[in-house]
Amino acid sequence: MCRKWLFLLILRQLNCPGFDGRYYRNLGWGRDQETGGHSQPKFWLGKDLVQADRRCQRLEELWERVEELWTTGNRGANDRPAWDTFTLRVAKQLARGEWQVAVTWHGESPAAYAQKLNTLAARYPCLQFVPEDNARYIAGQLYNEQVIDASVADALGAAKEMGYAAGAPIHDGQGTLHQAFDAYVRWLKDHKHKAWINTQVQQVNRLEDRHPDIPLSALDFDACDAMIRLWRNRPMVKGRNEPISAKTGENHIKQLKAFFRWLHRSQLFSWRKPEDTGRNLHPRGTVHPERVRHAVREGASAVGLELRLRGGRVGHAPAEPDSLLPASSQGRHDRL
Repeated sequence: MCRKWLFLLILRQLNCPGFDGRYYRNLGWGRDQETGGHSQPKFWLGKDLVQADRRCQRLEELWERVEELWTTGNRGANDRPAWDTFTLRVAKQLARGEWQVAVTWHGESPAAYAQKLNTLAARYPCLQFVPEDNARYIAGQLYNEQVIDASVADALGAAKEMGYAAGAPIHDGQGTLHQAFDAYVRWLKDHKHKAWINTQVQQVNRLEDRHPDIPLSALDFDACDAMIRLWRNRPMVKGRNEPISAKTGENHIKQLKAFFRWLHRSQLFSWRKPEDTGRNLHPRGTVHPERVRHAVREGASAVGLELRLRGGRVGHAPAEPDSLLPASSQGRHDRL
């Protein structure tokens, strides 16, 4: 016998083939109903060593679960973990290489049948249970889900009446900017068109990466305006010594404003837009001198210049060269 097969025999504690060439394993304990004592049952695993090793592995997983349930559950009269009638039958089935465990219908209601199968699957996650009567299982599962939904709704209503759950958002300023970004990403994945979702999620991830995590209570008008100005001024590309493109800056500003609108309407957070976020971030009618000089360099006529400025006056706003503004956003007034 080669070393590989010998290693499997030692690792799985498989016994060498008997007179008929089958491998076997003594595993766990079974209670003798007559004497009340315990003995180790023998599981025959077949003649192929590789298959026997796989079957033995499944057996060990089931026995470990039996030991876990005995340790954490009601031990009763058992002084040690032991196979019961059900687990011993399933263990012998696994030893034969049958991985699926069919759950028999015994005349109970579809709801009870589905509950029985789900309970077994939760109790023994290492096993693969299948319904013997699939139609009754589906009918019972649908009924149980309706009962769950109704029960949850009743419990939530009672919790709101007793004050354990909030019936309306409480404006307590709780939550942070990054928590809101993460919730916004989940909302996008549930509500937006799949063809555009990856691009939008990437934009929100960049917003979260560029903006520090602050309490939402600190997200006032000035903070919102500063976040927009960051992208209008075209920050450097991460890892490179060059600014982002004007189009990229504009797209992130659009996404940021969409985020503010969602956050204002969302019931997950108590943040609401400050009262003066409805006003223009840059007052209409005030034009930076750099824009005038740019128009003159382009040879604009007096009438054309007046139309471009829309009747505005030359002001002294903070420096904002025309080259830093996305082309499609020139002459517009940003609102949250």
